[in-house]
Amino acid sequence: MKRKITSLGTHFILRMEENGEGTIAVNGSIFSADHIAVKVITDLEKGLSFFSIVEEISNLYKVDKNTIDQDIKDFLIDLHKYITITNKEIRDIINV
Repeated sequence: MKRKITSLGTHFILRMEENGEGTIAVNGSIFSADHIAVKVITDLEKGLSFFSIVEEISNLYKVDKNTIDQDIKDFLIDLHKYITITNKEIRDIINV
């Protein structure tokens, strides 16, 4: 299933596979996304807060919230290199 992601900044296409992984297509480039990255992107697109996503993933995988928090921040910082994140909440969290 393909979904156009519009709420983070530069619009891009997220193609989700049946196994939960995905592919991000932006500005002529294609990137792989694991199932956690897909969840983060789709949950942000739905309007969930960063902190509620951290909480949910932490509980789901029984991983410390600080670890999840940092991992998601690192992912969003990397994503910001390819799209311009304009979402104020996310920009403030990743300090860009």
